[in-house]
Amino acid sequence: ELVNWWSNVWVYDFIVYNFSQLFAMYGLVQFYLAAEPELVNWNPIPKFLCVKLVVFFTFWQGVMLSILRDIRFYHGMAGYSGEEVEAQLQNWLVCLEMMIASAAHHYAFPVSEYSSYVSLPDSSTGEGVATQAGNPKKGTLHNLKSSVLPDDVITDVHQMGQALSRRKADNGTGATAPTSGDGLSQPNVAIDLQTASV
Repeated sequence: ELVNWWSNVWVYDFIVYNFSQLFAMYGLVQFYLAAEPELVNWNPIPKFLCVKLVVFFTFWQGVMLSILRDIRFYHGMAGYSGEEVEAQLQNWLVCLEMMIASAAHHYAFPVSEYSSYVSLPDSSTGEGVATQAGNPKKGTLHNLKSSVLPDDVITDVHQMGQALSRRKADNGTGATAPTSGDGLSQPNVAIDLQTASV
């Protein structure tokens, strides 16, 4: 006997989950459209697609496997229930797909973006100041601390706020919005706030 879909709480969970995911996607697209000039050097589209496609594809794959189980396309075997077969199938497929995703991540998140110098705006002049994103000479513990603490996120948010404020002010006076040279030439990774003016 087939499942009565509308009596299953999973269907309502599925609807709410999809609505929340679509709303989150809408917010990300709106953010990208508002901050596109500041984000262009980060090459955000491949990064966005790599992360979101993994999330959405694995979710929809799980949905399809559940539907196939419910319509009896496959069932329990070798002492395993249908739910256990579904879970193992999902795990096996995800392992295969992550090999493809890892190659895509290698393209979307190249190490060159994080191993070179980044340009921070000087708080007094607004001009870019070169600061090294990571310093191998400072040792593993220092670099580990830099990767765990949110200093780089705080600096990025501060920079983005300044850049958006400048663009808004420039648009108000009829000047063109900056597309580069506003201190955001590369992603800012692991910046030590003691060396940067924030």
